[in-house]
Amino acid sequence: MAGVVSRWKVALAVVGAVAVTAGANAGVASWILQSRDKPTPVKDGPVSLPEELSWLPSSLPPEHKAPAGRAIALVWQYIDIEKYRFVTVGATTNTARVVPEITERFRKPRTIPGSEPVTSPSARLSPDGTALAIGSDGTRTDGLVLLDLHTGERRSHSIGPGVIDIYAWSPDSTSVAYGNNDGLNILDTRSGRSEPVEFDSDGYYAAAFSPDGKHLAVDVDDAVFIVELNNNTDVPPRRIPKQTDEFLPTDVGWSADGSQILLRRYTLPDGSPAGETHDGPVRARISFVDISGTSPKRLPATIDVEETYGVDVAGWRSPNELVLVDSSTDVTTVIVRTRGSTFAEVMLTGDASINEIQLPRALLRGLATRGGGNQDTYRAPSTTALTAQLLIGAAACYVLAVLLCLIAVFAVNARRAGAGRRSR
Repeated sequence: MAGVVSRWKVALAVVGAVAVTAGANAGVASWILQSRDKPTPVKDGPVSLPEELSWLPSSLPPEHKAPAGRAIALVWQYIDIEKYRFVTVGATTNTARVVPEITERFRKPRTIPGSEPVTSPSARLSPDGTALAIGSDGTRTDGLVLLDLHTGERRSHSIGPGVIDIYAWSPDSTSVAYGNNDGLNILDTRSGRSEPVEFDSDGYYAAAFSPDGKHLAVDVDDAVFIVELNNNTDVPPRRIPKQTDEFLPTDVGWSADGSQILLRRYTLPDGSPAGETHDGPVRARISFVDISGTSPKRLPATIDVEETYGVDVAGWRSPNELVLVDSSTDVTTVIVRTRGSTFAEVMLTGDASINEIQLPRALLRGLATRGGGNQDTYRAPSTTALTAQLLIGAAACYVLAVLLCLIAVFAVNARRAGAGRRSR
């Protein structure tokens, strides 16, 4: 009877060891797999802009496997003449990640009057650098997509069929102005509800929220409409006249204090309008219209950028310092210009591969630069690393199981020896 009991004890010890081994291996595998699916958090710190982007490697991890955190830039970069990618650059460190979601949602070329069909993606970085709003080329059924750069979470908002263009984020990064077949609308990203923007025109080119988020400026052919949001008194939009070749910079069309709107105009070297097509560099002029009074007043101070192929307004570093993205002949640069001054401070120098740079306007106040010579060390978990960690975990659990079995055998033998001595 004692032998039977002893054999049961050994069997139970072996079963326990096997159970421990299986459980430990499952835990190790689960932990590793979960860590591969979650972004690695980046240590937060002062926000800055790299001085150049040559450190961007040709191979980058996608957003759900890359370092998580705020972005200081969304970069549209060409790999070759027919292949491009969108990359977010870390706000505090030289880390980067590819956002394949944008290119996947804009595969169908658009036909633009007077030119060949082109691929024209529409995505915009939130003012706080924590999210991306991504539109659609009309072939998708999941509507507008919001991508959280902290968690990698992807949320879809079904808003009807057709092409979806992203125009602007609200200052607090909670609402998005977008256009589709139904016209211009505002999506509340918290509730998922969309509301139409009412103004007296069928077409529009750009939109920008005021700094306090209470108004939306909408660019039409010969005017900018100032639409009061959350309006329960049916106050009609205010109409600000402008020239037909002037355009409101989308997303960033207001002065820092909200008392003025910005208008951008391109001219040829002789001062004549550049029109939609032109051969060679043009001059970009940014004018300011004071709308704080009952009658709009065009201010004399302007910002002129000579010999450029295009200028985008990124935001304000201070009440008088405007951050611009200048797409010149071969190099895209980020510059700072002060009203009434011809001096341009270069903050970032790109290269010929960079087509566009977006900056989060809420992070530009007092923005400084950092070195851009090297990518900060980051190694995404690989299949080899996963296999190695599983083998190490399995070996450790095997050793533990053997030890448990040896302890069990030792205990049984000791019990038998003690029983033998008592019987004598």
